[in-house]
Amino acid sequence: MQRNGLLAEHDEPEDGAVAMAMKNFWIDAQMDGRKNNLRGGPSNARDAGFELKVRMRDEGESIVAYTIQGYADSSGQLVVRVYDSLGFEVDSERRVR
Repeated sequence: MQRNGLLAEHDEPEDGAVAMAMKNFWIDAQMDGRKNNLRGGPSNARDAGFELKVRMRDEGESIVAYTIQGYADSSGQLVVRVYDSLGFEVDSERRVR
């Protein structure tokens, strides 16, 4: 399905999933040993965003390996930023809505 010229991949239900409205951001995670994917996004608000922490085991402790943030900036552009375990930005992406 297309909306505003953008392909909304998550609008096509897979494996019995329910189609959801187009959101600013969408997460679809596959994990070994899980029957269903972890899927979802923030509310439908135009300024809705998310923060995702990827954790891993390090010498018996849980650490945040990466933090991924998605938000709409003051100009309305959608921004995704990736930070490493020390809080340094390692990547970013900006898109006009």
